[in-house]
Amino acid sequence: MDIGKMINDDNGSDSRRTSVKSLLNSPPTGLPSSDDRPDSKASSTSDLAQQLTNEMESGEDDDDEDAAAAVNHKPRRYSRPPIWATKWQGTGRHAERDHRPPPHRQDRRDPRMERQSGGSRALPASSTTTITGCPPSISGIKPFESVTRTVTSWLHAHLSTMSPEQLQTVELEAKIGTIQHKKAGADRARLDLPIVTEAVVNQQYVQAQCSFSSQLPESLLEEAKRILDAADPKFIKSTEHTIHRDEIYEGQQDKGNLRITRDDVTGRQVAKIRKKAIAHIMIHCPTDPFDIRLSLATESPTDDVPQGVCRTRRKDRISYLYDGFRADLTKVSGSSMSSELEMEADSHKLIGYFTDRNDPHNMDKVEELLQILLDSMRYVNRRLKA
Repeated sequence: MDIGKMINDDNGSDSRRTSVKSLLNSPPTGLPSSDDRPDSKASSTSDLAQQLTNEMESGEDDDDEDAAAAVNHKPRRYSRPPIWATKWQGTGRHAERDHRPPPHRQDRRDPRMERQSGGSRALPASSTTTITGCPPSISGIKPFESVTRTVTSWLHAHLSTMSPEQLQTVELEAKIGTIQHKKAGADRARLDLPIVTEAVVNQQYVQAQCSFSSQLPESLLEEAKRILDAADPKFIKSTEHTIHRDEIYEGQQDKGNLRITRDDVTGRQVAKIRKKAIAHIMIHCPTDPFDIRLSLATESPTDDVPQGVCRTRRKDRISYLYDGFRADLTKVSGSSMSSELEMEADSHKLIGYFTDRNDPHNMDKVEELLQILLDSMRYVNRRLKA
C-alpha cells in the first residue's frame, strides 16, 4: 500500500479514506467509523491504526510484507519503537530523530584516591607519574613498596596498643650497622641470606639467631658527614653540634633505664628521662655496606631518684635537622670507643598523623614518613665504602 498515494491521490474512489496527514495533525476526535472505510480488510479502528503504523515504520519497500502481516494478524517485532510508543519530539525531520537513552553517569571517584590494599597512597594523574607516559600499573595506582609497608604494619601494631600518654613519649630511630649471627667469640660474621635484594628479616629468626651491631669505624663516620654535607643544602633546616655526658642507671625491664644527660663543659643538666625499649625490626641489605635496624622506644621525663649501677659515656654529636627527621653522627667514648649513624623520625609528625582519625589518609602519611626515613638511610648507606 502506497502512503503517498493515500495522501495525494485526488481520485474520488479513494478520497473517502482519512489521510495520514489528517490523522497526525487533526484534534484527537477519534478515528473514522467503519462506514467511511472502503477497505474491508480493516475491520476495526484498532486494525486501521495498526495498519497505518506498520506502513509508516516499514516504508514503501515493505508494502507486501505489511499487507501480509495485516491479513494474518501476526505480532510484529519492531526494530525501533513505533511512533505511538515514543515521546513526541516535534514535527518534520525532528519527528524521525533517534531516541537514545541518556549516557551512563561516569564514575566520579578518583581511582588514584582509592585506599586499596594494593595501593600505597594518592598519586597525581597517571600520565605524569612515569617518564614513559604509561600508567604506573594496570589499575593506575602505584603498588606499595613491600619493605616500607612491612615496617608500617609493624609500627601500627605496637602504637595501637599504647595509651594516649605513652604515644606522646614515642621515639622511632633507625641505625645502620650489621646483622650478625650469634656465635662465640668477638668476630661475628654478618648475616648471609640467599637473597640479592633488601628484605625484612623474620622476627623469630632474629631473636633466636641474630644480634645487631651499630658500631662504625670512625673513618666511615667522617665519610658519612661528607655525604650529608654534599647533599642538597636546601633540605637542611639547621645543624647542631653538642657534647654531652650521660649517666645511665639500669632499672627493671618493665621500667627501662634512667638517663641523666649533662652538658660536658658546664655540667648543667640537659635532660632526665626514663627510656624503655619496645621493639626492633631489622632490614638486611645484602648489596649495601650495612644493614638497617629500626627501634621503637618511649622516652618520658621523670623525677625518679637514681638507683642501681651507673655507667657513663661521653657523646660528641653533630645533628642535621630535616623536615620529618633528624640525622645524628655520634662519637661515643666510655668503657669503649664507637661511632654511630642514626636517623630519628619527627615524633610530633609521626604521632600526629597516627592519631588523626579524621584524616582518611593518616596511615598513608605515616607510611610516607617512614619511606622518607628509610630512603634517607639508603642514600647514605649506598655511598659509604665499607
